[in-house]
Amino acid sequence: MIEPAMSQPPQRREIQSFAAALYFPNKERTQLICSIRTLRLVSGQTRADAVMYALLRKPEEEGLTPLFDQNVYTRSVTVCRDLVTVNLSIDESDLKEEELVTACMAITASLTQISGVSYARVLFNGRE
Repeated sequence: MIEPAMSQPPQRREIQSFAAALYFPNKERTQLICSIRTLRLVSGQTRADAVMYALLRKPEEEGLTPLFDQNVYTRSVTVCRDLVTVNLSIDESDLKEEELVTACMAITASLTQISGVSYARVLFNGRE
């Protein structure tokens, strides 16, 4: 006798939440302000992925400015031991020096708040 196949419940993606310290420039771009947010982590995603996704969006708090004046996304986020390397979809030459320095500082400050991360490397279309 052949037994009927038991239907398996659909696999659900495991979602976790964690508190992240994100740094955004103030309106004048003269200092970085820390914003604590709860980020959702979907299976297969690293904390560094989630932090970068949140950093490249418009800040939720009033008085803070986005890191970039134009639409930028991450080409890749790689974690190797205590180093996170981020490759952004923009050329360094397309940024004003102030915007470049502020963005690198904000990304580094935010990523190094993740447990186990000591260093961050920011690439622009694959270049330092």
